[in-house]
Amino acid sequence: MKLPRNSYKIVFILLMFLAFSWQSKATSGDPIIPEVHIGDELIINAPEHLNFQGIQLPKRNFLLKQGQIPNYKSLYGKKVKVIEIVEKEGYTEITLSAADGKNFFKHHKTLKANLQSSFTANELRQF
Repeated sequence: MKLPRNSYKIVFILLMFLAFSWQSKATSGDPIIPEVHIGDELIINAPEHLNFQGIQLPKRNFLLKQGQIPNYKSLYGKKVKVIEIVEKEGYTEITLSAADGKNFFKHHKTLKANLQSSFTANELRQF
């Protein structure tokens, strides 16, 4: 039995609609945020955007006033250790120190980060 030409278009459009709706469900899932404990080691990744979203870094003008060259790229791939976890309203704040014991920018021993937004933006990953 042969279908009319118009019904092939309808079937094709229906199949395309189903394919796009299935694809949107596959990509709309929430990112998995791992459970982090004090003493865990994490790695700082390069940010997907221009600046870091979840890690609170010192501002460029403060680094310049301290006589340092603000080079945030030196953090890429650096191993950090979680030394404090604080539950705040709506998010979890973690305090990070360098795993090798050195300071981040000469004078900064620790950095603070929003756990959920830094893992969502792929700025931190587990070691």
